[in-house]
Order: sequence, then structure tokens, then C-alpha cells
Amino acid sequence: MCIRDSTNIQQIVMYLTEKMNLGRTLKAKQNVYKMVNRQLEILTQRAEDGDMWAISEISKLIPELQLLAQLQDDSDAMCALGLCYDYGWGITRDYCEAVKWYQKAKTSCAFCRLGCLYQDRGHSMNEIVKYYRKASNAGHAYASYRLAMCYVHGWGVSINLDEAERRLQMASHYYKSL
Repeated sequence: MCIRDSTNIQQIVMYLTEKMNLGRTLKAKQNVYKMVNRQLEILTQRAEDGDMWAISEISKLIPELQLLAQLQDDSDAMCALGLCYDYGWGITRDYCEAVKWYQKAKTSCAFCRLGCLYQDRGHSMNEIVKYYRKASNAGHAYASYRLAMCYVHGWGVSINLDEAERRLQMASHYYKSL
């Protein structure tokens, strides 16, 4: 399936939502959670790219995301909730709630978003670099790019053009592998 084909994604979301409503046993629900997680990855990427349909679909899944995050301790759902609070997707925009969910998620996406949030709000560059480095080392392309810019400009680290080039190469490699 082509992940950019909104018809296929819409059909899958409808199917998964139906399964979430019909799932009776824990095993059946766990299988649905796995499918929802993959779908969330696709939807959140599209939503971050500004796809209004994907934002709308994520907004509809907020109750399921909350269940996944709280009952299943699901890191992808936690990160998706952080994004919802961060961008105000289907929920009131709330910086503190976004940070809470990102910190609980502990995924490369969450670490990158924490770095971006903290940088936008003027936090310590040392702390911001720490989050970008965690995300970059875990394979997050945008975090690798942001960390490279820190090395180019000396934000929170010493200027190191060799390390900046290495991080840009990592970003390119991660991006190509998507």
C-alpha cells in the first residue's frame, strides 16, 4: 500500500476504528493496537507535513490514543498525544501536556519534538542538544539536521564542522531510508 494514498489510509482508519469498537478480548484489542500504531506513524507524519485530512483523522482518534497511552503504556500513542497537544490537533493546545506526553513516550520523535519545543521557548541549548542527540542517535532525520545546525553555529556545543557534516550525512541517510 502506498502510504500517500489517502483512499487506502481512510479505509484502514475506518476499519481500525470499527475493530476498536468491536474488539471484545484483550488479545483482539492488542492486535488492533499494533495495527493502530502503524497507522498512527503514517498519520502523524502526514499531519506534521500539514495534511489537513490526516490532522482530522488523528483528532478523531484522541479517545483511542488516550486509552492506548494510559492502559497499554504505548509510546507511539503517547507521542501522538504530545503532537495533538503541541499543535492543537482536535484538542486545546497545551504546552505542558505536550511536554508531559513527549517525556513519557521516550521515542526519537518525542525527543526531537522536545528539543524543538524547548528551542522555540528559549530553554538552555545544552538541554536542547541533549534531546536532539538522543533522537539523532535513534535514527531521527530532522533531529540529526537540527543537531548539525547546533554544531555549525555553536549552539549548546562547540563549533565543530566535522561533526556537523557527520550529522547531516546521518540525516540524509535516515531520510533516504524512510
